Amino acid sequence: MSRIVIEPVPSTPHFNFLHGSFGVGAWRVPYFAATVSFADAAQHLHLPSEIPGGEQIKWDLDALYQRNIDWQRVTRQIAPYLRATDMPQFFNAVTVALLPYSQSERRVLDSFAPSGTWNPPPLLGSYTKELSVGPVRFGFWDDWETPQDQGFETGQMRWNTDELFAVAIDGQHRLAAIKEIVDPGLATDANSSRLAVLFLIFDERVGFIAPDKPQTVELLRKLFIDLNKHAKTVNRARQILLDDRDPMAMSVRALLAMTQEDNLDDLQKSPPRLPLALVDWFTEQAKFDTGPYLTTVLGLDWIVSKALDTAPISDFTAYGNVLRQFAKLEARLAIYLRAARSRLQELQNVELTPFAYSDDDLDQIRDAFAAVWNKPLCCLFSEFAPYSELINQRIGGETLTLDWQEWYRLLEAMKNDRFAEKPTQDYKHFLRALTTREHPVGERTLEERLEVLESLKRDYGLAFNVVFQRALVMGGLEYLKLSGDQIAQLEDEYGGEEEEPDFDVDVEEEEEEEEGEFAIREPEASDQGAIEGTQAWDAQRELAARYDTRMNEFIRNMNLLLSVYPDFLRQDAMIGRAEDAGSHYLWAGSLRKPEGGIDFTMSASNRASDWIFLAATMVTLRRSSGSTLDFSALWVDLQDVVPTSSTFIRRMRMAVKHLMTNDASVAGRIINARLGTSGTSRERMQEVEIRLRMLWEKIAESGDAT
Repeated sequence: MSRIVIEPVPSTPHFNFLHGSFGVGAWRVPYFAATVSFADAAQHLHLPSEIPGGEQIKWDLDALYQRNIDWQRVTRQIAPYLRATDMPQFFNAVTVALLPYSQSERRVLDSFAPSGTWNPPPLLGSYTKELSVGPVRFGFWDDWETPQDQGFETGQMRWNTDELFAVAIDGQHRLAAIKEIVDPGLATDANSSRLAVLFLIFDERVGFIAPDKPQTVELLRKLFIDLNKHAKTVNRARQILLDDRDPMAMSVRALLAMTQEDNLDDLQKSPPRLPLALVDWFTEQAKFDTGPYLTTVLGLDWIVSKALDTAPISDFTAYGNVLRQFAKLEARLAIYLRAARSRLQELQNVELTPFAYSDDDLDQIRDAFAAVWNKPLCCLFSEFAPYSELINQRIGGETLTLDWQEWYRLLEAMKNDRFAEKPTQDYKHFLRALTTREHPVGERTLEERLEVLESLKRDYGLAFNVVFQRALVMGGLEYLKLSGDQIAQLEDEYGGEEEEPDFDVDVEEEEEEEEGEFAIREPEASDQGAIEGTQAWDAQRELAARYDTRMNEFIRNMNLLLSVYPDFLRQDAMIGRAEDAGSHYLWAGSLRKPEGGIDFTMSASNRASDWIFLAATMVTLRRSSGSTLDFSALWVDLQDVVPTSSTFIRRMRMAVKHLMTNDASVAGRIINARLGTSGTSRERMQEVEIRLRMLWEKIAESGDAT
């Protein structure tokens, strides 16, 4: 008789458990509470970034952020804490999801079914009853009929490590630190210390109940976000993506797509959203002059603050600041925060009780922001010529695949890994995985695709610098204040020979009294309820139509200028020919430092925004007047001497005034750099005049402008 050889099953040790479940409604999530040695935790428990096939999962934005391990925090804070000998250490429980895994497909599976295809390890002991769930084997000390019976509460468990992936969905930084300090070759106190673990298994046989029977990956994403959202104090970039109580953060997320995709379809939705593939969501910086992105989360946060003309509130017991934020949100979104105002009024009688936006308040703000602002802002990011070209290159250059996006994320993490630790290992591991695919891709190919994008950014100069994007946004927001009536009035004043195109869905507005205010009247006490219901919807629709029309017109004007004057985006763009003694730099005093190079300050963006606004308005003015208006006549009108009834011209005058008023203005800085003095008002005026004249002449070169 031949001997039967039983192949050993790769398995974990036996873990003693206590079974319980969590849920008071339609859901019930079972868990098995156990303790695991640090050595076993390091060997058998895994981090979210290690999920096999995880780069192919379309993670929600929250989960994408949370699965990123902050290795500097792990190696510089948590691991040293565990190694300290002069202080007590303790970790609370880590939550681990036990996921079915296919070695042949190298991915997490949707469920533990079918039951006959798994190979759970045998239990070494005597049990009253045993149960197998996929590759997991349970042994119970007592008998039971259902998972709700008392006999189901205690026993031992183990699993086949080739067929199950145990991933930490809460406490991943603690687990990462444990992996850092464990030495598998030594019997140390650290190795034998025990970690409390809650094992989750999403299977009905152990008591899992769900109303809609979600797939394993979908449930994993949901629980991962819920468990991690408020795990620790976060900086602004992370707060924007995770905070669901801040109206500013909610507005940013209303503009930003919430799921990583391998396409840009979100730009075509109603309302549109900026795809994650175009926004740096995972770092905490504002720069985007390199890499594949059009902007950053911090950049969007700033843009939203400018669009709404309000900043996040740090102290919600400062009721005056809260009330002012109400007014700004109502004016910019055509809403009325009746319930929030009522609650704030009540709180003013309760000392130091902080105000909090309700879910209904936040939903109202988020939805209104998406309805009013998403379309114009997505237009700016997708239709401005440099950004449009980058998008086209992303589409045609194979940099929208989930693999390429994951590669770039890991590359950036590795660049910040000064000590060649886990991020470097993750990057190398991912590269090896790519070479084993059915259609392998090498590192050089990935780098070449990135280089094409970065070359395009270099060619466009200022367009992909934060300082210019801020100026572009501020110039665009200023242009949005113009009404259709104000633009239509230009033809009457300047007598264009051609019929003006119908740019606008006309909206009746009151003329603004203060500089910088949008023409939306804040509600008085007598107005309460006047912009609610149908009237609120109509007001919001009209506001959205106006902003959409104006932004499309603004971007079209900027693109026309770039078509006849590409050097507009060069920091060293010249006025006149380089060999002329009288040549000047266009951006001197704003985006260009006197000694050369880009001025990255916020003040530089403010000064440059006036040039951008004036350039866009001159295209509109040229189009309205045809060829009947020459610059000399326009310049007379732009000086604050002759009265005018045109709001359009008054706004242009205000921008011109900003450029030349004092020694801190653009013209004052130009002259000071040249002569050591800010010059006279006439000299400052001349500096502005020669630059505007050149722009006017460039615009006139395009037949599309007339």
